[in-house]
Amino acid sequence: MCRVQDEGGFFLIRAKAGMNPQVVEAFREDGIRLRALRNKPLKAIHAKLPKRQRVERAVEWQVEERPLRLRLLISWNRRTKEFCYLLTNLPAQRYHLDMIYRAYKWRWQVEIYQSCNLRRTLFWQKFDSVGRHTARRAVCGGEA
Repeated sequence: MCRVQDEGGFFLIRAKAGMNPQVVEAFREDGIRLRALRNKPLKAIHAKLPKRQRVERAVEWQVEERPLRLRLLISWNRRTKEFCYLLTNLPAQRYHLDMIYRAYKWRWQVEIYQSCNLRRTLFWQKFDSVGRHTARRAVCGGEA
């Protein structure tokens, strides 16, 4: 993550529940600052996380003797009854919570599309004698 950030890149990843960064700032989805949750380890305030609203936190780790500051987005999944954690270095001023959650939700459609295109490009020659419809179904996992 440090190298991506150092090279000017951005990322959005799902984080594991066991992490314990230092919370620098915390905001509810409606923009209200959660002062009681500042400057504490995440595990110390985990029980105080609201389940009705998504929460955005500025968190920090010490990586290679320097701080790595990221945005941690936390939401409650009613179906699994667990918190979902997303980490990103996308700027908050430009990428608000809704946009980041939509982007994460769309990631599978993008991955499937890219995978299908890659398979089509690499293996299309194998289907010269097969009908076009059958080839598309085989290459794109049932999508014709």
